[in-house]
Amino acid sequence: MSEHNTNKQTNEEVDLIGIFTIIGNGFKRVFNFFGKILYNLFALIMRLLIFIRKKIVYILIAFVLGLVYTSISDKLGADVYESQAILQTNFQVELQLKSRLEEYKQLIENNDTIELGRRLEITPEEAASIYDFDIKPFYSMNRMRFEYYDYIYETDSTIKSSFTFDEYEEDLRFEDYKEYEIKVVSGDKDVFEDLNEKLWDFSNFDNLELSKNRNQEMYLRKRALLEKSLSNIDSTRAAKRKALVKQAENNNTNGSRNIFEMGGNSGVSEEQVLYENEKLIRDELFMIDEKISRSENIINVIKKFEKTGVKPKSTNKIFSILYFVFGAIIILLIIEFFKYLSREETVNKWTFRKL
Repeated sequence: MSEHNTNKQTNEEVDLIGIFTIIGNGFKRVFNFFGKILYNLFALIMRLLIFIRKKIVYILIAFVLGLVYTSISDKLGADVYESQAILQTNFQVELQLKSRLEEYKQLIENNDTIELGRRLEITPEEAASIYDFDIKPFYSMNRMRFEYYDYIYETDSTIKSSFTFDEYEEDLRFEDYKEYEIKVVSGDKDVFEDLNEKLWDFSNFDNLELSKNRNQEMYLRKRALLEKSLSNIDSTRAAKRKALVKQAENNNTNGSRNIFEMGGNSGVSEEQVLYENEKLIRDELFMIDEKISRSENIINVIKKFEKTGVKPKSTNKIFSILYFVFGAIIILLIIEFFKYLSREETVNKWTFRKL
């Protein structure tokens, strides 16, 4: 019986040793596999560096040619200037502004400088110097996050747990933003100041003027109601304070003093309610004043076009030089490949075998 148990225990130990051996060999193969991959990658990098060291003269020549090319192209190429304006729009006028700029771009493509100059009230020569118009939302991620938190706070609680900031940003349409940046590209650095006002002038649009006046009247009526409510709160507070003072003067007995103290405790609670209501009304008044100030104009100009345009910061020089360098490396690699084929051809190693 004891010999049988001993043999069974020995067999179990042998099985465990075999299992651990298999597991260890498996880990060893995995590490060896990744080790070979890393080694081959390092070997490839080293071979590439050795190749560059051998051909460094040709690569430097390509680098110099790239510098020469960019210098000549800058001197012979036409000067390009740009300027940006930032606008705050109301009454969804940004859609009409976008449509207007698209019409201007179409006139540029059709080389209709006379019509473009007439619309912008500039000369045809100045209109011919304009290359492009562009409009895009102007915003900061921090402010967008605050607007997202406000949106979540005002919506239903079931949406809060599922609607993420990325989804909120993705769902924003062009007209959902508050501010927009207009960029103009021109070959004339002095034409930008003439585009101010006329580019975003909507004074002849009666429907926009009507919407502006209607909104102003609505905000002013709401402001008057809030100010009246605030005045009522002040009157209620003054009357209550006067009543409490009069009651204090008339209270001469202990019982009446106790009644005054109870009434005083009640007065503190009511005063707190009045204070909270006053705070809410003042906050709403502040928001109404902001809306009145913003909707006073169809478009509020935050930043106009500069008097003189600036040359855009371009990375074309760097890319041109890199094109020359990488082009030289690719050509040298092709030459080395053809040399390899020539050597293989002389050896006559690659011959057909009988099937």
